Amino acid sequence: MVEMIIPGTYITVRSEGLISAGRVATGIVGIVGTAASGPVGEPVTLSGFANAREVFGLPDDFAQPVDGSNPLTLVRTLEQLYNNGASSVVAVRVAGSSQSKATYAVRDSNGNSTVNLVAKTPGTWANDLQIEIAEAEEDCRIESEVYEDTFTGLNYAPIVPSAENQIRIYRGVSKLTKPLDIVYQEGTETKTPESGQVVVTVEDGSLIFATGEAPDAANGDRLLASYLVDQASCVQVNLDISPLSESYTVPDGNYLATLVNQTSLLVDTTPNATAGGNLPQVGVNAYFGTGSNTPGSNGAEAAATEYGEGLAVLADELINIVVLAGQDAEAMGSVLQAHLKSTEQTDHERIGVMGAPGDTVAEFLGHNIADDRLILVAPGMITVDGIVLPTAYTAAAVAGLIASLPVQTSLTNKPLIVPGLALSANPGQQIQLIKRNVLTVIPKLGYRIVKGLTTAGEGAPFSAIPTRRIVDYAKYGVRSAANPYIGRLNNARVRGALKATLDAFLTRMVEDEALTGYSLEVTATRAQEIAGEVNVTMTLQPTFSIDFIRVTMNLK
Repeated sequence: MVEMIIPGTYITVRSEGLISAGRVATGIVGIVGTAASGPVGEPVTLSGFANAREVFGLPDDFAQPVDGSNPLTLVRTLEQLYNNGASSVVAVRVAGSSQSKATYAVRDSNGNSTVNLVAKTPGTWANDLQIEIAEAEEDCRIESEVYEDTFTGLNYAPIVPSAENQIRIYRGVSKLTKPLDIVYQEGTETKTPESGQVVVTVEDGSLIFATGEAPDAANGDRLLASYLVDQASCVQVNLDISPLSESYTVPDGNYLATLVNQTSLLVDTTPNATAGGNLPQVGVNAYFGTGSNTPGSNGAEAAATEYGEGLAVLADELINIVVLAGQDAEAMGSVLQAHLKSTEQTDHERIGVMGAPGDTVAEFLGHNIADDRLILVAPGMITVDGIVLPTAYTAAAVAGLIASLPVQTSLTNKPLIVPGLALSANPGQQIQLIKRNVLTVIPKLGYRIVKGLTTAGEGAPFSAIPTRRIVDYAKYGVRSAANPYIGRLNNARVRGALKATLDAFLTRMVEDEALTGYSLEVTATRAQEIAGEVNVTMTLQPTFSIDFIRVTMNLK
């Protein structure tokens, strides 16, 4: 932009010189697993482990799962992630076909269902959702009802005269009148409204408008009303499950459905077409899913198809590390590999961490995976209660540690926070596991990782985890730095600014010791200038870690 400061003096500001590369996320974990509550198939960004338990519920007993032979995986895995340093986590709950939402039918005094309450999400969590229906402790307020077809009376009665009651008319499409003055009519008395008034019959809620002032549905008029109904004609419906509780004072099932669908965090509802206008029966104190109502089920048998669908939800999210809760390479290796390949092709590079197959060293060694984006972890862990958890949960602990470290930091010899290990590999087995590219945890001043490596294979360019992470970090950063230049002039000046921006980002990587050096060229031929293309050519020299120390001693 050219700006004149004084006559004959102009200043041109070239904004390209102000562009810099932003910070790049390195430790965001995406996790897919089964849980007792929470939305299914939706990414949830968590603020911590306490928040995870609020959203997804508590894990079940691993030895005696609620749904039979399939223990819930998500929250148990999240615990290991957070224990080892993960802070930014996006979780997706998946569920198998057995999933169901707990229900409760609210009935009138004749046993007819007035409204059907359905838990917000599938799962056994709602089987602990308590419902109580009692006599109302106060008048119930009917808020902002809109009548579009008939204006002969309010829906609920008897009306309680109150200065807070309000009736207004929408004239036409959007012209809202000021509140009408309400005149209450009781017993046998007859009152005639004056201009700006409306007569409300207390016993039945019928309305009388001043001559020529009644709303006309044919003109698109509407009536808005907010008023109190006598508590004797209402009930109080309480829903409670720690730490949440909700209370609704209503005159019938229809209005209960209206309030629940507007505000409830616990349930959705559909009023019964024939009995929704009836008053619910009082004296109820029960739990969802009891009697003829449907109990909730978790769908804990979720398999490869469901986990694949959960990964698909994360495909376009900013994720650096992926974990399949409770799953090892034998059951889900191909699913996670397919996800890692597809996201790499769409510029959403990430690495996966999962358990090695089986429970023994021989089974760990039997895997056939070779992927520079996939890390296999062994052995499993043992809890303080003596329960042996599969390798997938040790993998979650490793993923949490990776998320907490800068990209250039090696996992070799790093301590891992786990309660115990299901087995201890001897030195010979450790060497075998390293040669088979299994990241192994051993007892050593606590519990430590022998060597941080991917399954790419010895001698492969990305066999070391830091190398894979450093290059991914550089790719994310270069794309972030270059994106603001798209749409700008393709000339030497702008390309020079682009090179300066990229230089600043890569120099920062050198200063952070992620790189030992780099070379960079930003060029375009005349044909490329015309086509709007720019070549960015980089050669990166990642930093490598010390994986072992050779000591030579001369004794004299």
